[in-house]
Amino acid sequence: MFPRALSIFGACASVALAKTLLDDTIQTEQDARARLQPVFGTLSKLDAADIEYVVRNHFWDLATEIVAESHKQSVDLSFAVRKAVKDVRNKADELIRYLNPKYHEKQKVVPVFRWAQSDTHIFLTIKYSVKWDAPGAVNVKDPQVVFNDNVFSFTASGEHSGNKYEYSLNLDCFDAIDERDSTWSAASVGRFTAILAKKRMRRWPRLLLDKKKKGTGRMDLTRQEELDKEDHGSAVAHSEKTCLALEKVYCPTSDKCLGNCTTCTDWDQPVASGNYCSGPPKDKPISVQFTDTNMDVGVMDGELKIELKDTYHVESFVVKYGRTITADRSADSFLTLAEVPVNRLSKYTTKSLAGLKPLEYMAHDEEMAFAVYPKNSFGVLQNATFKTVEDAYVPKEGPIAVKFADTNGDPQKLSGEVEIVTPVDPTIKEIALYFGKKAKNGKVTRTNNESYITAVTALTDGSTTKYVMTDKAMPTGATGIIAYSKNTWGENRDAFIYIDIVDAQKPCSGSDRAKSTDCPPKVKAITEDAASEANYITVAMDYEKPFPKNVQVAVYLSTDKTCHKASNYKLIPEEKLEKKEATLLLDRAELNGDGESWRYTHLATFTKNEFGTSKFCSSIPFKDVGAPSVDEAEDPAASEPKKEL
Repeated sequence: MFPRALSIFGACASVALAKTLLDDTIQTEQDARARLQPVFGTLSKLDAADIEYVVRNHFWDLATEIVAESHKQSVDLSFAVRKAVKDVRNKADELIRYLNPKYHEKQKVVPVFRWAQSDTHIFLTIKYSVKWDAPGAVNVKDPQVVFNDNVFSFTASGEHSGNKYEYSLNLDCFDAIDERDSTWSAASVGRFTAILAKKRMRRWPRLLLDKKKKGTGRMDLTRQEELDKEDHGSAVAHSEKTCLALEKVYCPTSDKCLGNCTTCTDWDQPVASGNYCSGPPKDKPISVQFTDTNMDVGVMDGELKIELKDTYHVESFVVKYGRTITADRSADSFLTLAEVPVNRLSKYTTKSLAGLKPLEYMAHDEEMAFAVYPKNSFGVLQNATFKTVEDAYVPKEGPIAVKFADTNGDPQKLSGEVEIVTPVDPTIKEIALYFGKKAKNGKVTRTNNESYITAVTALTDGSTTKYVMTDKAMPTGATGIIAYSKNTWGENRDAFIYIDIVDAQKPCSGSDRAKSTDCPPKVKAITEDAASEANYITVAMDYEKPFPKNVQVAVYLSTDKTCHKASNYKLIPEEKLEKKEATLLLDRAELNGDGESWRYTHLATFTKNEFGTSKFCSSIPFKDVGAPSVDEAEDPAASEPKKEL
């Protein structure tokens, strides 16, 4: 096998002796050959720039000799040679194209485009080609974009198939464009995109002002279908621009072009700054919304949201702030906060407010409020929409102490009374309780979405707030309870009390007996009943191991070997039991009392503590020696002595 060829870039770069040998002092091919002679035997030391110099200067014989020698030395010069040849070929092709006297001139092309619209925007996609399904220029430079009134213009330079082009597109749109909110991007290869923000929220019947002009654009039906799912606005027939082209004025009420505004219903005055009929504002906002998002006392932040269905005749909103009588609202003493430009692309106009101070010394029949007035060039509507303002804040202090002891014996279940000591603070309305967990570093967090327990009405007169928890499941990972103070506006998450909780469990309460603790040991044997009297038993039960020391023992009379403790199971009184290590003695335990007719057949041993009785038991059958047999019980005569004949 031939050794792997050395790359001229890899080999030459790693050899310290490699350096450029050829420069502008070389005039002939012979000069170049003489200069390269020292490295001819070791071409791995030849710099890539020297190969490119030989090719670009058309020293073809020398280039051929070098390539042939590189094969013998297994040195790869292909990259440098190909790069140099490509440069020479491109220059030659460029020279051929210059034979055309108009080659240096850019051919002007009107590119094709696709468009779609929503109620608020026009979406344009321009392809650098004269046909949508034909190839176009990829490398396009210097895009220039202008948004001016209802005009969109675009120019860019590019090359395709060896020709230079200037792409130019000018669109006189149906209605005005808002330059501030319009955007464009030339990032897509071979395409240009633009989003034109409409100055008014209306569905256009077409893109261009002149309905007879087709241009190079077509509607993007797929995109339009998607946009139609989001917007449902009906298309208008005319605009200020279409009416201006007819030397008429636009009437928004009738959506028609009129000779003058005297016949435009409701709006009979021409607007100096636009070609439409208008007049003083007539309608106040439908609603004004504001919620204080700053939970500190004495300062209000939030977004003022003004809703007005028809914004055509409104240019701005005057926002005032002050105190007013709740029953008889008046803004005569209000101070002007701001004048907010109307948002014509939505029925909502918003304004962020920060650092607003609540008013002091409010009477019981007074309220803080915003008053919002529509305004245009004809004046301000005197009928305002009011919005009551409240200084939202969470309680400053949190609970002082929390106590809880679980009394539920089931695993991961809690029962008991939660006691919360609350500070004397009338701003505290409730105490919110959550399950929480405490990390090793002491950080306390809520467990998950199931961490919420309840919100209990707070007693802030110095007494203790209480909540009774019943069979509440503990979320996975919970280690304690978190208590927050709370009011109408929320919880104070920075001031809280956390307590660890102990999940109290009855003995042997797990789902798997082998993995549970304090289970009753299994019974090895039981002695024969030593009580001769019927309906009483005296027996001793031996167990495989002693009973756990921290639990008590409970023995039930049962009708079968199961441990489900049916309603007819009977607990043997403790005074009838005597426990000795791994033995349990039953002394004259009564089976059936008055009115009881159960046929008890087994003794079921359970363990118990203050939280309940074990889930599992140890069961063993017994026999009442003094009781009649089954046959005798069914036929009393069978137990009588037989008479002799």
